[in-house]
Amino acid sequence: MAVPGPLQAALTAAAVLAGGALLYRPGRARLAALCALPLVALLWYRAGPGALLPPAVAVVPAVWCRDWFAARSRRRLAGSRSLREFAGGARALLAGSLLLFTAGLAATQAALWPLLPPAAAGWAVTAQTTALGVLLFESVLLAAHGFHRAAAAGPAVAGALHLLLVALPGAPPALHAAASGATAAVLLVPASRALAGAFAHHGPPPRTH
Repeated sequence: MAVPGPLQAALTAAAVLAGGALLYRPGRARLAALCALPLVALLWYRAGPGALLPPAVAVVPAVWCRDWFAARSRRRLAGSRSLREFAGGARALLAGSLLLFTAGLAATQAALWPLLPPAAAGWAVTAQTTALGVLLFESVLLAAHGFHRAAAAGPAVAGALHLLLVALPGAPPALHAAASGATAAVLLVPASRALAGAFAHHGPPPRTH
C-alpha cells in the first residue's frame, strides 16, 4: 500500500474503531467490543496494520447480515405456530447468516489481496482473518440480542489462546487460525441455543446508527 506507515496505522485504527461502533450496540455490548480489541491488536502485531484492512471493510457485510438475521427472525417469530417450529427456523437463519457473512468476508479478502503488503497477504494470515471474522460475527450476534457474557467470552478465550501461542517459540502461524476457528466452533453451540429462543427476538431490532 502506497501510504506512509504512520498514516496507514492511523487510518487502520480509525477504521477498526468505527467498525466496532457500528457492530456493537451501546451499553453492556461494549464489554464484548473491549474483549475483541486484543485480538485485533495481536493480528496487527503479527502481520502489520495492512492485515486489518479486510476485517475493517468486512464491517459492511457484517452489519447487513446482523440486521438480516434480526429482521428475518422477528418475522418468523410472528408467523410460527410453536416454539419448536420457530427454533428450527431460527437455527436455519443463523446458519444462513454465518454463510452469507463468511462468503462476504472471503470475497472482500479476495478483492483486497492484491492491495495488501506481503506480510498481510499470505494464506496463513488470510485463514486467521477469516476465522477471526467469523468468531467476532458470532459475538456481534450474541451482543445484539442481549447475551453479553457469551459475546464477551468468545473473544476473551480466543485472545488468551493467541497470547499463549505468541509466547511459544516457533509456533506455526496456522495455529493462530486454528485457535480462532476452534473458539468460533465452540461458541456456535451456545449461540445456536440462545439465538433460537423466542425471548432473544423481542424488543427493537439492532440499529446501525
